[in-house]
Amino acid sequence: MLSTPEEKEMLRKAIVFYQTVGVEGKPRKEINISKIISVQPSKIKSQLMPLLPSGKKFFPVDDAKKNTMQYLKAVLILTPNEMEYIESFSKGVYKPELLFSDPAIIERIAAHPMALWKIAQIEKDSTFSCNNEFIEAIAQNDYSRIITMKEQGYTPKLSVIEELEGRISSQAVIAIKKIFELPIETPGLSNIQQTQSNAYTQGKDNELEL
Repeated sequence: MLSTPEEKEMLRKAIVFYQTVGVEGKPRKEINISKIISVQPSKIKSQLMPLLPSGKKFFPVDDAKKNTMQYLKAVLILTPNEMEYIESFSKGVYKPELLFSDPAIIERIAAHPMALWKIAQIEKDSTFSCNNEFIEAIAQNDYSRIITMKEQGYTPKLSVIEELEGRISSQAVIAIKKIFELPIETPGLSNIQQTQSNAYTQGKDNELEL
């Protein structure tokens, strides 16, 4: 097993990194090593035994699981930066510089395809969830909740508001646009301005005819 402090540190950081980019589904905030206990002997036989030296076909599975669990528990004591990396990633923010200090490593993994895909999925899920919460708040006329969402950084896309325009009053639409500082269309004012312009042009034409 890896024994020097530097080797253990790099192992821990690698585990943290692949905990965020390599697991199925949403990245978890905690590292769960309990699955080691549930590794089936058949997997040991098919994947490990062929790699053992010729003539050495016995492998103490139970002892190996126990020793591995003890070793990893000692190694996986995360630093504040490593915990911040996991927390940020779970919120859709990828900061590999929190995990590694080596510029070469940071440069290599900055555009890691799986990391970028995971972040995009988190952002997509977060936007969908926020949109649903926004629509629910509107249905309940819960403007304090809408203001809180705005303060937390949420802004609905115009397409979301446009979908609601036929279902809520025009006053509600204007109020929502004011809360999020979105442009407010005033067709009534435009029509008045157009009518005034037409009247002015017509008056000028009449003067010319006289």
